[in-house]
Amino acid sequence: METKNNYKSFNKGKTIDELQYNMFQNIAILKAFKTDYEFIKHLIEASIYKPNTRNLFEILQQYKKEIELADSELILLIEEATNNNNKIAQKIEYNDLECDSLCIEKFDVLEQKFHTFFYKTINSKRQMFEYLHSVIKIC
Repeated sequence: METKNNYKSFNKGKTIDELQYNMFQNIAILKAFKTDYEFIKHLIEASIYKPNTRNLFEILQQYKKEIELADSELILLIEEATNNNNKIAQKIEYNDLECDSLCIEKFDVLEQKFHTFFYKTINSKRQMFEYLHSVIKIC
C-alpha cells in the first residue's frame, strides 16, 4: 500500500528571510523542471524509437500534451513565486513586517501548490521515462 504524501506546513516559526530563502529554492527547482521539459519535448520529437511499436504515435502525442500542460502550469508557478518574493522584499525594505502572518499564509498556499505540482510531475515523469526506455531502439 502506497503512503499518501499530503502537504503539511512547518512555516509558523520561520522568519521572513527563511521563507524567502525557501521560495528561492522552490523557484530553482521549478526552473530545473523547465529544463527537463525542454529535453523531454526534444526526446519525444526524435526518431529514436523501435519500429512497429503499438500506439507509439498516440502515446507520444499524449505525453507531449501532458508536458505542454505541465509547462504552462510551471510558468505560472514561477511567476507567482517570483511576484511573492518581490512583494516580501518590498515589505522588508520598508520595514513593514506586521504582515508576517499574512506572508506565512500566502507562502503556505504557494508551497502547497508546489507540493502538488512536484509530486504530480515526478510521478508523471517516472511513468513517461519508463515507457520511453522501453521503446527507444538501441543501435
